[in-house]
Amino acid sequence: MYDWVYIYELEGNIKSQIPYLADEDYIGFWKEANYSFLFFKKEKKTLFQRLALPYRSELVIRHEDWESGQSWTCSTWGK
Repeated sequence: MYDWVYIYELEGNIKSQIPYLADEDYIGFWKEANYSFLFFKKEKKTLFQRLALPYRSELVIRHEDWESGQSWTCSTWGK
């Protein structure tokens, strides 16, 4: 478990860059319209600045506010 979730909004689809960004603090990726959102356990703004990625914004929220602090599982539907 971790206390904070760092969410970074970047322009465009940067899915191909994830192998270069994912480390032990990486949580996940979300693509929405022409924006990519990356989720980390720790602050990574300097990483985006160093790699000259199209950084737009940052949101830091408590983990418990993000998903009520409870673990969850995915269900499989259909065959």
